[in-house]
Amino acid sequence: MRGSRLPGLGRDLDGVERTDATFRRTGTRVLPAVEGKVRRCSYKPGWRRLSLRIALGAGVRETGHPATQDLDATVRDTQDLWDHREQVLATLESGGIGAACVLTVGGAAHMALTRERRELIREWVVPTGSSWPQGHAFLGLLAQAAGPRGENLDHARMD
Repeated sequence: MRGSRLPGLGRDLDGVERTDATFRRTGTRVLPAVEGKVRRCSYKPGWRRLSLRIALGAGVRETGHPATQDLDATVRDTQDLWDHREQVLATLESGGIGAACVLTVGGAAHMALTRERRELIREWVVPTGSSWPQGHAFLGLLAQAAGPRGENLDHARMD
């Protein structure tokens, strides 16, 4: 059942299809009718986008719900944190060091695991200058022929 589309689930929030991504499959190309830039999240499969939205919504709800149920307790806890600033800052400092370590190790693991993919992408992409005949010299001739504002291309206009 590859390529099946579940209506509305995991699409961009405005509902416009910009890539050939489906609910289960990652997008590989932009659809012909789409104009302008396409965000990276449009290439992700729908299940990933949907799970991110559910997780973010649940996180916001779980964070906001206790704070709004008992306002007196929330104010009391906030005042307690303010009164013991040094202890809070020491806790945040050690937590920040731990988070930095986790991010460093995670980044190194990501770099190691995606190295082959990055090398493959580098092989596919050809720089613009080398794809033209005679490299960058050809681009310079094009720029001279057109002039700084396209003044030399008046014959191409349909007035």
